[in-house]
Amino acid sequence: VEAAFELSYRRLHAGPARVFRMLPLNPGPDLSTDAAVALTGQRFFDVRKYLGYLARVHMIEDAPGAVGRWRMHDLVRLYARRLSDMHADDDGREQARDRLLSYYLKMTHGAVLHLVAFSGTSESDEFIGIDEALAWLDAERSSLVAAVSIADQLKKYQIAFELSMILVEYLSWRRYIDEWVATATVCLNAARSLGDQRSEAGALNNLGLAWQAARRFDDAVAAHRDAAAMFRRIGARLLEGTALHNLGLALQDLRLF
Repeated sequence: VEAAFELSYRRLHAGPARVFRMLPLNPGPDLSTDAAVALTGQRFFDVRKYLGYLARVHMIEDAPGAVGRWRMHDLVRLYARRLSDMHADDDGREQARDRLLSYYLKMTHGAVLHLVAFSGTSESDEFIGIDEALAWLDAERSSLVAAVSIADQLKKYQIAFELSMILVEYLSWRRYIDEWVATATVCLNAARSLGDQRSEAGALNNLGLAWQAARRFDDAVAAHRDAAAMFRRIGARLLEGTALHNLGLALQDLRLF
C-alpha cells in the first residue's frame, strides 16, 4: 500500500505535494479550504486548485455531507504524516501550526460573538448572522476541540487557554458536555502552565460549570470554591461573586441549602 502511495506522491508537482504533506497537521478529521489556506499560508485560489487536483488523483476526498471540506483516508493520513515529519523544516511546519491555531481562535471568537450578541456584545464581521456562525462552529467542532489539546501539547498555552474559554459559549449552547469537560480540563492545565492566577481561577470556574452540566456536583463545588478563593486573593471581587454564585447553584443541586 505504501508503495502505491509513494508512486502517486512522486507524480505530484511541488504545490500539491506541499499541501498534501501539510494536511495532517490539522487536528480534526477533515478541514475546510479556508483552514487549508491558513495552514499553508498560500493564496486561496492556489490552495483550492491544489486540493481539487489531490481529490481528482484520489489522495484526498470530499468530506461527506459538506461542500468545500476535505478529508484523508486513515492510511493516506499516516503516509502523509510521515512525509510531513521528513519535510518539517522545509515546509515551515511550526509556523503552519501557529497560523492554523490563530485562524481557529480568530474565527471561533467571531462566531461566538453572534451567540452572545443578545447581551449587548457587538457582532463580528466574519459571519453574516447567528445561523452562519453556528453552521461554522458545527462543521469545525471536532477540529476546534482537538486544537485545544494540540495547543496544550505543543506548549502553546495561551492559545489553548483562550480557545477553550471562548468555546464555552458554543459547547454549553449545544450541550456538548463531554467536549466541554475535556476542553475545560485542558484549559485549567494551560492556565496553571501560564502561571497566571486570574486565568487559573477563570479556568476553575469554567471547569466547575462543565462539571455541573455533567452532574458531577461534588467536583463542581470543589472547583467553584477554589475559584472563589483565588479570585479573593487577587482582589477580583466581581469575579469572586460570580464564582460564589456558581458555587451556590452547585450546592443547591446537592440540596445543601
